[in-house]
Amino acid sequence: ETGLEGEQLSMGYEEHRTMTTPIHSSIESDSFGYDIQSVLSKDEAAPIYIEVKASRGTKSQAKMHLTRNEYNVSIKKSDSYFFHLWILNSDAPKLAIVPGREVAKHCPQDNEDGIWSVVEIPFSVFGGWEEWNI
Repeated sequence: ETGLEGEQLSMGYEEHRTMTTPIHSSIESDSFGYDIQSVLSKDEAAPIYIEVKASRGTKSQAKMHLTRNEYNVSIKKSDSYFFHLWILNSDAPKLAIVPGREVAKHCPQDNEDGIWSVVEIPFSVFGGWEEWNI
């Protein structure tokens, strides 16, 4: 429920930002490794890919769970991949838009003893929060 609310907020945010209708990819499947496909800007139709994470906790309490598939796709899509982190604990949700490469800095490294499949990253390690009025 919280995740879907975040995705709906991101859909509205992207529609307002780009004046186009983004594609809500996660409705079809979770296997894409992102939730929304949008465009760079009103004037630039290059695709961008957005993974949405949402929490009802405070910024200091909120954590995102990143799957290996989301991580792999963020690396593959590089500068075209972004995370929308939503804090939904008030009437004015707060949004941080974080490039995928910044999230990757907080992921563990595989080694000969094993590989990771899910990592938990606190929202608080990222800056750039804005209030978004619904």
